[in-house]
Amino acid sequence: MTSFFEIAVYYWPKLIAGAWFAIFNFNVLRKAHKKKLHIGHAIAMFFISSAFLAILGELIGISLLEAVTKTLHIADDRHLLYVGWSIVTDFLVTFLGGLAFVYIAQMKYADGLAVYLEYACIEHLCMILAVDQVTYLICYIVIQILFFLMQKRDLQYILTKNTIQWKNVMVYLIGLLYVLDAMYGTYILFPQFNADGLDLVNVFWLDGVALITSIFIAGFIKMCVSEAKQHDSKISYMQKFQEGQEHIIQTFAELSEAKSGETGQHVRRVAEYSKILGLRLGLDDKDTEYLRIAAMMHDVGKLMISPDILEKPGKLTEAEYEIVKTHTTYGGELLSNSEGSIMVLARTIALQHHERWDGKGYPNGLKEDEINLCAQIVSVADVYDALTSERCYKKAWPPEEAREEIINQRGKQFSPRVVDAFIDMYEEIEKARLAYLDK
Repeated sequence: MTSFFEIAVYYWPKLIAGAWFAIFNFNVLRKAHKKKLHIGHAIAMFFISSAFLAILGELIGISLLEAVTKTLHIADDRHLLYVGWSIVTDFLVTFLGGLAFVYIAQMKYADGLAVYLEYACIEHLCMILAVDQVTYLICYIVIQILFFLMQKRDLQYILTKNTIQWKNVMVYLIGLLYVLDAMYGTYILFPQFNADGLDLVNVFWLDGVALITSIFIAGFIKMCVSEAKQHDSKISYMQKFQEGQEHIIQTFAELSEAKSGETGQHVRRVAEYSKILGLRLGLDDKDTEYLRIAAMMHDVGKLMISPDILEKPGKLTEAEYEIVKTHTTYGGELLSNSEGSIMVLARTIALQHHERWDGKGYPNGLKEDEINLCAQIVSVADVYDALTSERCYKKAWPPEEAREEIINQRGKQFSPRVVDAFIDMYEEIEKARLAYLDK
């Protein structure tokens, strides 16, 4: 039976590679993520490293092969059987090691497995390129240095961002691992490739193909990182642009509310209610954010209405009410020349948020799904906030009474499914109302 000392003497370069894997990843993860890792994690990483598990897999593979061939009395094709069995066991121990690394490093499945597979592929590439233990270690050190230099500028980004398509990287690395395993098996199936002296077939075909394939995969990883950085840069720019646009919209909306005797908090509340309802109704994150911002502009047309009418403490005359109703068409006109998805949506909401589900609303008497979904949402949000807020002409309704009024108008003034969403999300809407109370 092989002793631990004999294993250490024979496999010492791989043990060094396993130690490097443990030390490097332990330090990088601790600094980059500020994770609470201790020395026990570093020791565990050594035992799950692809280099150490390769030793374990090889020893188990040899033992099982000898047992099987002896039991089945197989004398020929042992090399072919060993290569096939080695590929299977190698994939198994690599997969298990990758899962253990994901758990220890507290990373997402695809992210952690991709990182682990990078080391496994480097280790397998070195096994192909090396001619003895010393050249294996030299290859490992050189490739690790080159790979580190290639990723040095992006290392912090790689460890902290989730926009990199790690699943794609993982799939390509699995493919590379299989190719390298199969190519290494060639040395066992065709011993002439290991002949003494310079074997041109070995150098320019097997080693060359392994190296070029690995370089292409490394280039693919670099490309994925670059694309993710470009994507994040565009998202960051759009967020800054959107924040600037939102600030302008909010200021403009608050002017219209102040002119009508209402507060800027009304703008925020309607926006938050609309966002909550939009998410409940299945709008994606981008469309919901557009809705939240555009909803702030729902009453922008009030800028064109006389303050004497908007701030009148008593009941409006029929003629005055007709004038107030024109704020919807004024809103549509004010925003008619605006460009961009948010402003186009804002125009639709400003024009349609007083349309009714039963067709009795204004300005165009639209009914049911002729009304834009976002306008249906803002209609409920606006009325609920108007009911629960104090105005110069009325006291605030208790929230429960306002809620019952919204429910009573289901299928009349309001869209049934928007009211259903309002009922489902009522607690969240109330939290938003309390968070933005009038001062």
